[in-house]
Amino acid sequence: MKIIRDTREQQGFQFFAQAEIIEQALDAGDYTIEGLEDFIRIERKASTGELYHNLAKKTMKARFHREMEKLDTIQNAYIVCEFPESYLYTFPENSGIPKSKRKYMKIGAKYFRKLIHEIEDKYDVEFIYCDSKDHAEEVTFKLLKEAWDAC
Repeated sequence: MKIIRDTREQQGFQFFAQAEIIEQALDAGDYTIEGLEDFIRIERKASTGELYHNLAKKTMKARFHREMEKLDTIQNAYIVCEFPESYLYTFPENSGIPKSKRKYMKIGAKYFRKLIHEIEDKYDVEFIYCDSKDHAEEVTFKLLKEAWDAC
């Protein structure tokens, strides 16, 4: 199994040498498997702050939706989050967004969760929440391995 990691992926998963990693530009998602690019794609989100910028910032929102449209064509599309779902309920706490900038934010926790559910429904992509980056890496590898074994 050869895992493809998007060349734009910053601080990406290493998979502890469990598989060969190929750096290659992907039009959607951060991870897939060579030969199964139309079967599985995984987008990684490091924080609720990163997700907020994708969903609420005008400069990022259109690009994010274009990427979701591409993921919508993939049979198994996931967004693996390096944070627990509970962080959505306390947003913007634990988001990495400085307190001094929070007063300029236009959405709260409830609306933030609504936007995420709309993405799941509209684009048929599944959000998976993890407890840490290490846990997210394990989950990502498991999803890729299951896809590899299924094909």
